[in-house]
Amino acid sequence: MSTHAKRKPEEQQKPEPVVLKPIAGIPAEKYVPGLFIAVILAVLFWLFFIPGITNYGSEVIFDSFPANAAVYADNQYLGATPFAAKLTAGEHTIKFESQYYESKEKTIEVRGRLFGSRFFPRRQNESAQLELNDHASLAKTALAEYADWAIVGQESSRYRFPAILRPAVHRLMLSGNKESAEHLLHYALSHASTSSLVRDYVSAALRMEGGIPSGSNLIKALGRLSILLNSSEESVLWLADVLPSALQKNVKGRPDFIDLSESIATRLITSTSPHGFGPEGLETKPVIKPENLNIRAFGQDLQFVAVPETTYLYGASSGSQEGEIFPYISEVKEFFLQKTPVTKAQYSAMLAYT
Repeated sequence: MSTHAKRKPEEQQKPEPVVLKPIAGIPAEKYVPGLFIAVILAVLFWLFFIPGITNYGSEVIFDSFPANAAVYADNQYLGATPFAAKLTAGEHTIKFESQYYESKEKTIEVRGRLFGSRFFPRRQNESAQLELNDHASLAKTALAEYADWAIVGQESSRYRFPAILRPAVHRLMLSGNKESAEHLLHYALSHASTSSLVRDYVSAALRMEGGIPSGSNLIKALGRLSILLNSSEESVLWLADVLPSALQKNVKGRPDFIDLSESIATRLITSTSPHGFGPEGLETKPVIKPENLNIRAFGQDLQFVAVPETTYLYGASSGSQEGEIFPYISEVKEFFLQKTPVTKAQYSAMLAYT
């Protein structure tokens, strides 16, 4: 009979405790808490004091009338109102500039905040009321831009027409130039050839009458449109297009409206036939003068032909109701057209020549 000696369980080794050595005779029990406190104080100092020390100043909020005025601080461009910018403490010369308005310059005192500026920055507001000093140019520019959009056609889901007349009328009315606003609306009326432009016109007309679409003001605004209705039968086409959708279907589906719109489109096309347009509408090329204009550039002869002054029809070229531009006639001045496609080099040469 064999016997096996019982094995004793191995004794587990106890880990040796880690003991920090003293530093400069200071025991760990004293300097470790001190290090933690120093780290916490450093973080707090970095959070609450460093931003105020390195960027001692204020956040200045700039605003103006009109909006989008350029702001300069010490002859350095900062941005367009309304916006906020960080300025260092001290005196700064601020200048507000806007096209058609008189510039305004002033000196401001900016103070700072040393503690907590990262979380509670010091703010101050600076605004300026600019005086309109070129109302004629403002009205002319708005009218030209409004007329440019008239030849684009209807807006789509990819692009929307900007409001042009209403902001211009708003500026003119606030500056007391009601006469210029009246002239702008008067001349813009003939360019209201799409529903988008009509909406802008009606909005501007309402602003002209006080800005609130009340019953009396709405009647006054529509009274301006009646001028076009009385002078141009074609306005029936776009006026029907700006009605609510339910009314549009009822009006455009009426036989008398269809007959009237078809007769208007046919009459417009016929009126242009002496200038080279036949019943097919815009597909017929206008009559070209035989005179040529030759320009020698880059070793090439650029040949141009003169297109005479004539009357063009924009919009639907038949009785169809699906045209994206409401039919209207426009007088076009004489211009020159190059016979071949223009290259970049040729275009640069033409600019240099002219």
